[in-house]
Amino acid sequence: MIDPLSRTVMRLGPDVADASAGELASCSAKSRDEQAFAALVRRFGPMVLGVCRRKIGLSLAVVVGIGTIGFLQTAVSGTDPQPAKKEASTEPPPAKETPRTPAKADAERLRGTWMIESARRNGVASKEGVASWNDEEMSFDGESVKFSRFPGRKKLYKLDPGWDEKRIDFEFREVLDVNQRITVNVPAIYRFEGDKLHIVFGVVNFDERPESFEWLEKGAPFTHILLKRAIPGEAKDLIAEERRALEGTWVSVAIEVNGERREMPDTKLILKGNRFTIRPKTQGLATAGEFTLDLQPSPRHINLTLLSSPTPESKGNTIHGIYSLNRRILTLCLDEQNKGRPANLNEANRVAMLFVPEGTDVKLPSTLLPAIGPNRLRELQTERIKALRTICDANAEQLVVGKGSVLEAIRADEELAAAEQELAKTQAERIQVLADLAQRLKKHEMSAVVRLANGATNNAEETRVRVARLKAEIELEKLKAAK
Repeated sequence: MIDPLSRTVMRLGPDVADASAGELASCSAKSRDEQAFAALVRRFGPMVLGVCRRKIGLSLAVVVGIGTIGFLQTAVSGTDPQPAKKEASTEPPPAKETPRTPAKADAERLRGTWMIESARRNGVASKEGVASWNDEEMSFDGESVKFSRFPGRKKLYKLDPGWDEKRIDFEFREVLDVNQRITVNVPAIYRFEGDKLHIVFGVVNFDERPESFEWLEKGAPFTHILLKRAIPGEAKDLIAEERRALEGTWVSVAIEVNGERREMPDTKLILKGNRFTIRPKTQGLATAGEFTLDLQPSPRHINLTLLSSPTPESKGNTIHGIYSLNRRILTLCLDEQNKGRPANLNEANRVAMLFVPEGTDVKLPSTLLPAIGPNRLRELQTERIKALRTICDANAEQLVVGKGSVLEAIRADEELAAAEQELAKTQAERIQVLADLAQRLKKHEMSAVVRLANGATNNAEETRVRVARLKAEIELEKLKAAK
């Protein structure tokens, strides 16, 4: 079958052999010479049609190809082609194609605050790595999206529902990338499942977009999240509840180190809101400040920021610790020797403080850690280091393939370094411990930068890795200088 454009070409008269393309175009444009225009079509029509066919297919090629002849006149002669006057048509004008725009219904339905019910990444058998997203809020308002895990100073989204799998594209602006700020784009798909919202995040900068809402054991590390509406009053403020549980006056009754317990009566710890006050037994100057809680780790974390202290130079410092509240007994273990946050309440050579509510008679549990001698202590420390190395190696392997938690890897590495420092006998051994730690943290920092670019982490996490690496390098330089 001969297409319409070819039929048009065959109906036209013989070529004007002696005229150049410029002359033909000029003649066609200025005097409406049909023979000149026919010659242009015969000479250049097949070429134009072939290009259009290769690019956009036959049906559109016919329309675009004819329109390109007018452009050809302009290119050759330098003049703007003027359309010939047409007789008035009694036929109604063709309906214009309406451009596709995001469905207002979807935009309205998406707007507001959602809570993450579950989060899972392709290729991860369990929900590790993104399970910490559970119960976090994600809000959509206009073209902005708010979610603590997203990087950048400005976070935008755009709906494009005109596909089999509806599309939503996220744009994170001013994302910190080493020494510059960049814009990161993350493609995604979405669908409403009853009163819930299912989003699958793709790979950064539109390299790969998900095509299915089905979780896969293998393939690209797409992240699936299922959200539900955050109904006011339904989401419990766990931090606020924990503060209320801790509020009051606590009296110290004992301390415990390496399984040996001794009395430490009458020091008071007063907690109210986010404020704390420590009043020693001697009625000396009190220490006061603010505290924050992190309920995700186990044991739970507490950070005490000193706002007033008997030692003015410590004002503004933050002490990192862990705690547990069990059967009206508050056990608190702080980083008093600047060795890093304790990993366990019964960690070797750490002081665990036990408090009970003022005015109560609470029976303390048995010792947190059995009494041990020096040889047995060293055996346990060596065994612990071996276990920590296994954990650190596993974390490193997970990060290489884009899985696992960077912050968990940092904590494990720092805990391993602290344990190795306890066993180090010489300055050279202690220097080697910190050198190994700095090297491991440098690798984690590179992983964090990649994850940040992929939208799999946030600025705070990437900065936390850098701070940990710098801290290790500073301690290393201090040891080298003191050698």
